[in-house]
Amino acid sequence: MLGWTLAFGACLGLMPLARTMALAFIPGLVIAAGMNLAADPGGRRRRVLNLCAALMLAAVIAAAWLWPNGRLVGDYLLDFGYGNHALEYGASASKLGLNAWLLTARAFCADIYLPHLIFIIMGAFVLVGCTLMNAVRRGAISTARLIVQSSMLPVIVYVTTVILALASSSNKGSGFFAPAVPALFVLSSWALDRIARVPFTRAFLIAFVAAVTLTATVPLIDLHMPFSPLITANLPVLGDVTVSDGRGNIQRYEADGWGRPRVAEPLGVAESRAWVAFSAVTAAEIRQQFGQRATIIFGFRNRLYNVNSLNLQELLQTHSAFGVRQIDPVVTGESVTGYRSWLQSEGVDACALLISAAANGDFPPIVNWNFLQQAAHEMNFVPDRQWPAPDGEKITVWVPAFQRPGCH
Repeated sequence: MLGWTLAFGACLGLMPLARTMALAFIPGLVIAAGMNLAADPGGRRRRVLNLCAALMLAAVIAAAWLWPNGRLVGDYLLDFGYGNHALEYGASASKLGLNAWLLTARAFCADIYLPHLIFIIMGAFVLVGCTLMNAVRRGAISTARLIVQSSMLPVIVYVTTVILALASSSNKGSGFFAPAVPALFVLSSWALDRIARVPFTRAFLIAFVAAVTLTATVPLIDLHMPFSPLITANLPVLGDVTVSDGRGNIQRYEADGWGRPRVAEPLGVAESRAWVAFSAVTAAEIRQQFGQRATIIFGFRNRLYNVNSLNLQELLQTHSAFGVRQIDPVVTGESVTGYRSWLQSEGVDACALLISAAANGDFPPIVNWNFLQQAAHEMNFVPDRQWPAPDGEKITVWVPAFQRPGCH
């Protein structure tokens, strides 16, 4: 029963999309528990009580997170999970079609090392093979009973839940796959242990696991080691799979934005610190000119310089935050009319509008800065000053032509 508790709690411990989708499969977990009770009636009353206790504990764990964050989770699920913004992460596909499953498999393979992928595939083949062999020897009903009573059933339910959740959405970020990977390793290890009865087989598996471990850890020691830069292999159907990569999430995040996917350290220490300092200087300038409660809108979506980096520095300096908003090109489209509508709604109380002509580091779709400038002119914004960004580009500060309440 501890396994049920851990599996259920793990489902609720996923990132927002997969975590919320997992709630839809709670009835499946309850049905599986009922099947287990029906297959093995021994100690039924105690096991039912344990199941109820596990469900109550899982509900408490879920409530502790969902109570303060439920609205944000719902907004994210209906927007970035299944709304318009999901298309920023990948093309839409039929939820029941083969293409959705291929897109999910490719996204997973792009975020996991090839040795790990081989290990998971080996475990899957062994697991399916052993199940089929049991079905031939003992019959389908007996095999089904063994599966229901298996200690691995909660892990299988958990992995299936995650895969179904991710296959149903175009948003398949690596953070969503992360919780499923350890569970897949557990399943693969358990499956491979079933065939590790012959000394030679066991020795091979131990050596293979050791090689997988070294492949994952050695490149992370130093970004300047030979295997630290991104190395990929192109596989049929699955596409590019990572063989080795010593970068952390922040390096991959930067490399995607600056078009340097195979550089171990796309931004050096000095340049990284310069971007942090640029946000700090911006916060100080805005506070001095417009006040601590000023509303600032960003006409671009840069990875390192944005509403979050600005408010982080303001919180560190003053323990308060600006009112910040940023343009949403998915909603506005690439047109003067769309940008003007955004300024009419989001910029009605703005003290300043920041516009950048550079596209380096911006999330796609990229904002057309010429159209945005035209829309700003039409909405009575005027250019006031420019700030030099660390990459040499200029951030133009546009202010309302007439003084607005709340802006010093």
